[in-house]
Amino acid sequence: MSETVLSETAGPGVVLLTINRPQRRNALDRATYAGLIAALAAAEADAAVRAVVLTGAAGCFTSGNDIADFAAGGPDGARIAIDFLTAISTARKPLVAAVEGFAVGIGSTLLLHCDLAYAGAGASFRLPFITLGLTPEGGSSLLLPLLAGSK
Repeated sequence: MSETVLSETAGPGVVLLTINRPQRRNALDRATYAGLIAALAAAEADAAVRAVVLTGAAGCFTSGNDIADFAAGGPDGARIAIDFLTAISTARKPLVAAVEGFAVGIGSTLLLHCDLAYAGAGASFRLPFITLGLTPEGGSSLLLPLLAGSK
C-alpha cells in the first residue's frame, strides 16, 4: 500500500481508505491514484469486506489533482485518473465518501460515483473546470444534473 493511501479496518466488514497527503491538502498524484486503485481492488477481492469508506486526512477530503505531478508525467500522466474513475464506477461493494473540508475538481466528481457521500458541516465543493480551461471529467456534466437537478 502507498503511504499516501492509508487502509484500515474501521469495523466488521468495513475498510477505511484515507487519502494521506495533508501537506498538499490531499491532492491526488499518480502514486495516490495507484494506491487507491490497489486498495479498492484488495477490498473487492476480500470476501470479509462489505463496504469501503473513502476520506481525507487532516480535515480535508481532497484539493483535486496534483497538477504539477500530472505535468511531470507527460502525455500518459492522466491515464491513471481514468483508471481510478473506472475502479470506483465499477466497484461492486458499497463505496461511501466521508467529506470534510475541501472537495475540489475530481474530489467532487468522484462523489458522483459513490453509493453515499456524507458531507460534514464545513465541507466545501468546487468544480473549477471552466476557470482552468478544462473539460469536466468523470461524466460529471451528465451525472451532476441527473443526481442534483438542473435548476
